[in-house]
Amino acid sequence: MTERRNIAQELQEAGSKLPADLTVLPYAVPAGFFEAFPGRLLARLHTEAAPDPAAELESLSPLLAGLSRNMPFTVPEGYFGAAPAIPGVAELPALLATHDRKLPYAVPDGYFESLPGALLEAVRPKARVVPMLQRTRWYRTAAAAVVAGLLAIGGWFYSGSGSSTATDVATAPAAWVEKRLNSVPDGDLEAFIETADPAQGANLASSSPRKAEVRSLLNDVSDTEMAAFLEQVPTDDEHLTMIN
Repeated sequence: MTERRNIAQELQEAGSKLPADLTVLPYAVPAGFFEAFPGRLLARLHTEAAPDPAAELESLSPLLAGLSRNMPFTVPEGYFGAAPAIPGVAELPALLATHDRKLPYAVPDGYFESLPGALLEAVRPKARVVPMLQRTRWYRTAAAAVVAGLLAIGGWFYSGSGSSTATDVATAPAAWVEKRLNSVPDGDLEAFIETADPAQGANLASSSPRKAEVRSLLNDVSDTEMAAFLEQVPTDDEHLTMIN
């Protein structure tokens, strides 16, 4: 600091316009740099003009120029020729020469164009197909069962339990009706006549199924089904037991 003050004071006394607060630079040029710079520049130019790469390397890096260029490891002569052959390698060229280069599988023409439609068709739910034959057969069976039930109940209600009574109904229906009505009180008959509609009875009688229609309906009903249905119909004794 004392030396810097002395320099500043001398500059002020000399009337110099240089600033007094000059600082010392952090870097300095080596001694003799500018004196040796022209010679080094000319030597670099001569080195680049040299045709021999070894001389150029010698001038640039003597250490690299002194290294040996031989490989550190070597293979003995005839090493690969004396090595055993791999089994099957000799036959590979002949096998590849006869091999067909075509792909074993192929895609049909237009496969990818029709693929979206095929996927949508597979995903779309299909409507359930209900066969009409089974439904018709079921209807026929049900109708035949209803008709058979009506006939059985009507026969059970208006006829007796014995075979002689059925014969009387077939041969003399008027006598059979008169015999049955004798056991009915007069009051019940009068009440029934007052409440009954003759026109409705005529329509019911005219709409009764004929034998041909009943027979056609019973064609599809098996004997086993008819037997099972008739077993469920109560007899006269069972009806009387239920009433008592």
